[in-house]
Amino acid sequence: MSQYTTERGINVMDIDIFRKQYELADNAPPPVDMDEYFRAEKSKYLSLLDSGLIEKEYQKFFELNPAFMPGAYELIGGTTSHIPVMNALISQPTLGEEKIRKPDFMWLAKDSICFCPVFIEIERPSKQEFRQDEAARAVFTQAAGQIKQWKAILNSIDGRKSFYDRYSIPQELRDLKFTPQYLLVFGRRAEYEGNTWLTSLRAEEQSDDFRVMSFDRLANPDRNVYDMVTCKVVNGNYEVICIPPTYVYRPCIASLLKKYSGFYEAIDRMRYVSSERKTFLKMRYQYWETYGSKNNIGLSNSSDKE
Repeated sequence: MSQYTTERGINVMDIDIFRKQYELADNAPPPVDMDEYFRAEKSKYLSLLDSGLIEKEYQKFFELNPAFMPGAYELIGGTTSHIPVMNALISQPTLGEEKIRKPDFMWLAKDSICFCPVFIEIERPSKQEFRQDEAARAVFTQAAGQIKQWKAILNSIDGRKSFYDRYSIPQELRDLKFTPQYLLVFGRRAEYEGNTWLTSLRAEEQSDDFRVMSFDRLANPDRNVYDMVTCKVVNGNYEVICIPPTYVYRPCIASLLKKYSGFYEAIDRMRYVSSERKTFLKMRYQYWETYGSKNNIGLSNSSDKE
């Protein structure tokens, strides 16, 4: 009996689920080199930190460069190998119905046991956490207070259901343990670095679901986030704001293309990308969207990309 034949004489290679159902394009123009891209944007980011600009400028930077925003794979207490829901950084998500709050960013992170969305608040880097008497400044306690409000919303049954519905969270994730996590990006490392007492005070702010992180920590991008888009969710639609220049089509994430709004149009806004690469991405969009829409997409190789 052939190694590809079942006991009933069915050749499994004739069954769609047991074979590849896609083909990679020959001679595809390559994406922007990841190392060059991250080096260029890290240099911009470090300059931005010393500029004294308002929060909106940092919001824009992270929207354009989702790899610099932690939380996709790095969770409090560990890491995950599962890609975030929608493979996207979500900008200015909405929480609540009567009491509406808007974090700056959100990753819909998960692992095999927990659904653990990460909610992120960023403040201007020039803000300091401590007064001269080493008590927390009002700007810090206010920022931390916002996060308590997010927790109160998500701890209520109605608030959690509203969240699930607003972001079209599938039932298999709703059935997992819900363990939201909260990240406050506040201040610069220089304020407390080398000061054991202030470092201890800052550490005391941390908890099982809450972490404070300096802007300096965000200068090192996560290379695993090279193909994640940035979205805003409006009326249930995941509207694409930005596609990073390192983006590639991969069979394992092709099913997401039909769930995005405005992906095709966002290709023209990609930075650093040659016109040849943009033309290729637009030409191949329909192919991968059609492939991802199949009920059975067959076998795929995680290393296949174009």
